Amino acid sequence: MYQSRWLPLQRQLTSPELELLFWLDLVHQDQRVKQSDVYAAQQTRLEQLRAEAEIEAEVGRFARLGGLLRVVLHPTEEQDPEVRRRLQRLSDWGTTTVYPLLLHLLHRREQGSATSAQIASAVRYVESFFVRRMLVGRSSANINRIMLAVVTEMDQNLPVDEAVWAYLSAGRKHYGTDAAVRAAVRSIPFYLNGRRQQQNLVLRWLEESYGSKEPVALESLTIEHVLPQSPTTEWRQMLAADLASDEDFGEAHEALVHTLGNLTLTGYNSELSNSPFPVKRVQLGKSGLRLNREIADQNRWGRTEIHARADALADRIVTLWPGPTEQQADQAVVPWDVMNKALAELPAGSWTTYGDLAALIGSHPVPVGARLANHPVPNAHRVLQAEGTVSAGFRWPDPGRTDDARDLLRADGIAFDQYGRADQAQRIGTEELAQLAGVTPEELPERPARRRGRGDDRSDAERFVEQVTALQGAAVATATHVVLDAWTTMGGTLLYGGGAETSCFLMARGKEHELGNIWPMVIYPRGKVEVVFQHLGIRPPFDHVDLRDELRRRLNQLPGVKIAAAKLALRPHFPLEVLADADAREALVDHLIWFYDRAQSADPDGPAS
Repeated sequence: MYQSRWLPLQRQLTSPELELLFWLDLVHQDQRVKQSDVYAAQQTRLEQLRAEAEIEAEVGRFARLGGLLRVVLHPTEEQDPEVRRRLQRLSDWGTTTVYPLLLHLLHRREQGSATSAQIASAVRYVESFFVRRMLVGRSSANINRIMLAVVTEMDQNLPVDEAVWAYLSAGRKHYGTDAAVRAAVRSIPFYLNGRRQQQNLVLRWLEESYGSKEPVALESLTIEHVLPQSPTTEWRQMLAADLASDEDFGEAHEALVHTLGNLTLTGYNSELSNSPFPVKRVQLGKSGLRLNREIADQNRWGRTEIHARADALADRIVTLWPGPTEQQADQAVVPWDVMNKALAELPAGSWTTYGDLAALIGSHPVPVGARLANHPVPNAHRVLQAEGTVSAGFRWPDPGRTDDARDLLRADGIAFDQYGRADQAQRIGTEELAQLAGVTPEELPERPARRRGRGDDRSDAERFVEQVTALQGAAVATATHVVLDAWTTMGGTLLYGGGAETSCFLMARGKEHELGNIWPMVIYPRGKVEVVFQHLGIRPPFDHVDLRDELRRRLNQLPGVKIAAAKLALRPHFPLEVLADADAREALVDHLIWFYDRAQSADPDGPAS
């Protein structure tokens, strides 16, 4: 049995994959089993075996399951072309929560109770479920519990694909209906929901659906905001032409900029970024992507064009990815619970706006204001108008309450100027609200030795430098190199993200350190230096708030940097172009030395120094 069954299994799977196999075997029967409990749980189960025949049968069963898991983890080894394609797409999506279901599906086929066509159909429903949840802003809500429960709770009397479809459609699992998807594509901030790689995949799959025969290396492309995140004067004038006299530009921009209708895929080049639309239009017209050429066909790019493109993409989406069963009731489109979660987590000494909340949930400032006025919502008094003033229509839920909201906000640490406007540095914007609500996961560093697209032999470091140079110019790229060189000279290391945009993590400790890994910031080629207070909050010694606050105060000494104390649990950022100033660059290096020394000298058994 060892030679014929167990040894081939060990050769077929790595040690981590074997551990995964034994956990999947347990979770198939009990979804509550944690991966840390695998050894004890399997030992308890196996100790009940007595006869050699029972042991032989169990080892043989593991060997067969191991072969199936091998296919799940390496879809290219699947023989059926459609099943292979569907497994590969889920593998690219990058979630392990689907492994128990995929293993079960392949096991059903091996037993003869499911066909390859049914397996491919079932996996397509799972993909549709993931994509539609992301589109309606629900990518992370209870996803682990749902996917772990599908094997044990789906109807075993139905064909396996129909059973998976029915289970995912039942209850409040946020499997977006066609109506919900059409509304969400216009309004939900797609760019702030889910992981960047998954957002990129949705756009890639949309492009592939056109069936273009022109080869394009989609895996090398990154997401582009056509209407830029930092609008120039030209862009402000173009969008302003679409606004009514009572509309605020900032809120209108926030409501559009991260939606799917404004996003596309492109290679990095200096002609894009914040360039005016006539410049972008020429470059997009040269693209081999249908997504880009359709944008280039427009004479301008404002709200009307963004909404029209959103509607066209929604038509394609509901055709490509099937929705829930007809029996599924249409759920409320507006995710008020996401807004409530963000407000409940709003840190002391911070405020937000009706427009920021509206952009988060794909609504409009007016219904957001009405919702806050008529429903008990945590921290509703911290929601102000865009300029930082209390709305004239603000009312406390308790009609007997007459105190001034500004007095409570001042007591909470919010500063007001002589005109009664709250400090904009203490404002929590849409991106940070998404962090508070948990719809934008924290990105983690990856080891640099990873496969890229075919024909791309560049290292991650080379890709990072090329992207920073193309998007920010030679001066900022040189300044960034100086800071990174100083970081590695003092003993730090650099790790890089795995998306098409190659982010750079400044690692002060690696995973092998007894206190675990830690990094102070991440640099993104698009011009953002993200300070990862959220990550530092659980990493010694910076789990002590005083040290995180000292880092914040040090960074605030740099010109152009102003991070409010209320953001010590978030991932605020400052412009990469700050580093182009020699004095700022030198000061940042000093602060990084301070950070590195404390990260290295932390006592695992004592308080922070």
